[in-house]
Amino acid sequence: MVEDLAAVRKEPMSFDAVAIELATLYETKYGLFNHGDPYAKRQRPLALAALHPKEDASRYSPLYARIDKYRRLKIYSATGLSLTEFLNLPRDIVEEILRQTERDAAVEASHVDKVSHDLDKIMGKK
Repeated sequence: MVEDLAAVRKEPMSFDAVAIELATLYETKYGLFNHGDPYAKRQRPLALAALHPKEDASRYSPLYARIDKYRRLKIYSATGLSLTEFLNLPRDIVEEILRQTERDAAVEASHVDKVSHDLDKIMGKK
């Protein structure tokens, strides 16, 4: 990629120009945006500053995973803790709350399955 940059420019470049040139080459090389296509550049002039979905690592962050578990396990209903209160707890406490809530959810699900099965038997469905 550095060789590509050398082939493009022969005159000295400022630090900012080098940064822009490298970002342009990176996006083109990895298929994020084709900066060599004049039509594409007219359609999306700020493409270089945009966050491409392939570059968005935040979706896979531990924080987002915790938020998802908070929602799925209904932590507020189980503990009364708001999302910010929950996230501000020490990690070991959060892990224990998640473990206990997952266990309780599994027990509740098995009870629901048993009741559903019993109702099906009574109704003659099984």
